Amino acid sequence: MAEELFAYADQADFEAYVEGWETTDPEQLERILNRASRDVDRYLGPSWTIEENGLKFGDLSENPKDLTDEQIEKLKAATCAQAEYRIEKGESWFVNDQYESVSGPDFSTRGKLSRFGPKAREELRFSGLLRAVGGRLVQ
Repeated sequence: MAEELFAYADQADFEAYVEGWETTDPEQLERILNRASRDVDRYLGPSWTIEENGLKFGDLSENPKDLTDEQIEKLKAATCAQAEYRIEKGESWFVNDQYESVSGPDFSTRGKLSRFGPKAREELRFSGLLRAVGGRLVQ
């Protein structure tokens, strides 16, 4: 029996978010949305506790964290944006560290590329979901 996957967004949300997208493999999209939801959780930092379904904000239809409607929409949009980023980059891109440039023969790297997409970051901006811990914004 396959493990149940939870995500902040579903196929309908993703298809509405990504203009022109047509889902050919719903199960694959579900897995990508699950990973994107976990990416969003990591980006939002350690200040949120994890709910029963393994996500920091739990089942959004039950809204255990009492999020506003706007915050729920931002969370769904960020998840869709991150899933789009994962699809664009390819899942294998997320397996290894990525650098802006690599040179040799002694092997040096410059600048680490973000695993969290710029559109997803923008969707969470001003959402009230990013929190400060110890006076510093946790991302």
